[in-house]
Amino acid sequence: MSVYNYDHTTSEEIWSVLVSRMKRGTWYKLSELYDLVESHLTLVPGDFDSDAPGSAAPRWQRNVRNVLQRRKANGYLDWRPPWKYRLVM
Repeated sequence: MSVYNYDHTTSEEIWSVLVSRMKRGTWYKLSELYDLVESHLTLVPGDFDSDAPGSAAPRWQRNVRNVLQRRKANGYLDWRPPWKYRLVM
């Protein structure tokens, strides 16, 4: 069974891009991580749906933030407020 969901980009796809493109120990702004994901994945129409009712932000950016939060909690990333991340694994 495929892990890919063609309605929207999966967290596994997002993490794969981040872990393969981030340089270990280098701090990245959230906007830079958005750029990495956007330039190395083929986003599908569902990724551009609103991330919440009344919001103008696209779903894929919320999904990137969710991946970052989950990996931060698991010790794969360090976080420096407001919105900087680095790969530590």
